[in-house]
Amino acid sequence: MPRFARPLAVIAALSTPLAHADVITIGNVSPDPTTILPTQTLSIGLAATGELLIDNTTDGNGLTSVTSLNGTLFDQSSVTVKGAGATWDTLSTSLSSLNVGLVLLFGVPNTSSLDIENGGAVNSNGGINLGHSLPSISIVTVTGTNSKLTSANQLFVGSAGSATLNIENGGAVTSNSDTILGVSRGSTGIVTVTGTNSKLTTANQLVVGSDGSGTLNIENGRTVNSAIGQIGQIGQTDLTNPSTVTVTNSTWTNTDSLYVGGSDTAQATFANSGILNINTGANVSVVNTLKIWSPGTVNLNGGTHPTADLIDLSAGGILNLNTGTFTNAQLLNTTGGTFNFNAGTLQFNSSLTLDATTIAMFGATPEITSVHTLEVTGTSTIIAGERLALNGGTLSTGSLNILGTFDFDQGTLNLTNSSLTIGAAGLLGSTLVLQPGMAVNVTNATGNVDAGGQLLINGSTASFSAAGGTNNGQISVINGSLTYTDAMTNNTSGELTLVNATATFAGDGIPTSGGGNNADGLTNLGTLNLINATVNGDVHSPAGSTINVAGTVTFNNGLVSGGANFSGTSNLITFNGTYSPGDSPSDVQITGDVSLGTAATLILELAGTTLGTEYDHLNITGNLAADGTLDIQLLNNFAPTFGDTFDLLDFGSLTGTFDAINLPSLAGGLSFDTSSLLTTGSISVVPEPTTAMLVTFLGLIVTRRRQLNRDTRL
Repeated sequence: MPRFARPLAVIAALSTPLAHADVITIGNVSPDPTTILPTQTLSIGLAATGELLIDNTTDGNGLTSVTSLNGTLFDQSSVTVKGAGATWDTLSTSLSSLNVGLVLLFGVPNTSSLDIENGGAVNSNGGINLGHSLPSISIVTVTGTNSKLTSANQLFVGSAGSATLNIENGGAVTSNSDTILGVSRGSTGIVTVTGTNSKLTTANQLVVGSDGSGTLNIENGRTVNSAIGQIGQIGQTDLTNPSTVTVTNSTWTNTDSLYVGGSDTAQATFANSGILNINTGANVSVVNTLKIWSPGTVNLNGGTHPTADLIDLSAGGILNLNTGTFTNAQLLNTTGGTFNFNAGTLQFNSSLTLDATTIAMFGATPEITSVHTLEVTGTSTIIAGERLALNGGTLSTGSLNILGTFDFDQGTLNLTNSSLTIGAAGLLGSTLVLQPGMAVNVTNATGNVDAGGQLLINGSTASFSAAGGTNNGQISVINGSLTYTDAMTNNTSGELTLVNATATFAGDGIPTSGGGNNADGLTNLGTLNLINATVNGDVHSPAGSTINVAGTVTFNNGLVSGGANFSGTSNLITFNGTYSPGDSPSDVQITGDVSLGTAATLILELAGTTLGTEYDHLNITGNLAADGTLDIQLLNNFAPTFGDTFDLLDFGSLTGTFDAINLPSLAGGLSFDTSSLLTTGSISVVPEPTTAMLVTFLGLIVTRRRQLNRDTRL
């Protein structure tokens, strides 16, 4: 390692440094780098230990660059190029223009180092060899913004010996030809690219492990660019040291193809594998083909899978999806190779035929477990004789075609482009039971229950949702949840039961013009049983339909409307949205207590003077807890007259009061009198206060004139 941190006095005691502050030598450096000719080779450590510092971070005579024909760092030597403007250039176009790690005494491993720091640059007009000869150990570090190592030809990391190249903190290494890690048998090349804006760029091939062993680590948001990538090109006889590329939170871009466990033409000679690990936050892109040869393995451990026109396992390669997301899986050619869907998300942007080959990706037991998500935009077809189980994971598919066997034991089934009918001819049979941990979502189509069909949602983590649908059979939700994001109809033969459960329907809570019904949510024409239930969204239940209630029932957000009575043994029904009883109008009976929330609106409609048929009447057997807004509306151009009385509310008892009462304007100087509303539940039509005062005043004048006339006659 360099020793330039020592005081100059100490350096002088060890050797005689050249009289230049910016170019300093210690030990054996030949020839003098300050006077070297471009036709000469600069050698560091040829006869003994040698060190060279090219430094543009301190004051000196301004000599900050060295130019030589070739450059060689022998073992036990070091070079440091430090600071913006500090450079070392080798002019030879040979593949050995710059060598780091040339061994003088064979069999004795020694370390040589090259450090490029703080904007320094080393440029070779030919090739660069790191770890030139066996058993040399070379360590090269390029660190700091604008620090650069550039090869106009090939860059060898571990040519015959061992070499480590660290590209850190904004450093950049460029090869205008090939970059090869682990060139010769027994060699080792290790490259780590880390730190903000650090980059390795190769114009042609990036080979990690040619005839030797190579390791490439790309981490912490860094970038590597190459035309063709090869991992484990020839292979090692040492199976414990396979050539490996690991990408974490970084990008590796291949503008052509990528080969793992072989070259572009053949698999590795020896049995050790090339390995590509794509970890969290990683993105490995391939323009043409990703080919995995028989010794090769690609592990997807959380990053984005390699994007390629074709991912070819036909030569016996192995692809493991361990976590993360694998998109465009239809590009996989698994024939002859092995794809293991161990965990994560697997996406097919087309249809998928689940035959013996594709089902094998799940392993010995063909199950979508809790660690699996399978997404298919088209149709998933389980062919005859094959079995697939959904057991804790997620299956999302446009549609599902079951010719073989599909076992729905646990997990989530999403149908994204087809309806689901529960009935004798339905996809999942006439009875669908969703236990805790099971969910069915029909996201863009209807979920229907035929006559004789039964949907049972049983458990706090069991759920069913659909864009809309109809029920002609039975839907029972016990401790689970039911959601319809579009119009849902419970027909006359249908029965919908909620027990300690929540149902959410569509609707904006706004009454439709001319009377109450909002078809966006639930239209109940059959039987609706609510037991300790919560209902969100719009519900319309006209006269003739049935609503049975028990326990505590809460309606949130939406519009509840219709002439159906609320029967049963309910302790409390709470309306937190809008309630418009009747079918414009109706007489509605509610058994139990009713609470109107602070944001609730109670709409009562008047179209005449006959209770129940011409104006709304709400009969509550228990207590009415008034709150929110009472909105009185006129229908069909009805014009109340003086003396009309409307018995709107009957209740066992009343607590609270309305925050606001909205009353329509009346013609002829009339208005509504609501003074009896909270006692008798009635309102009446009376003259406006100013009109009443005028009538009284005129009456007094008439009375006075009559008195005067009598007095005059006397």
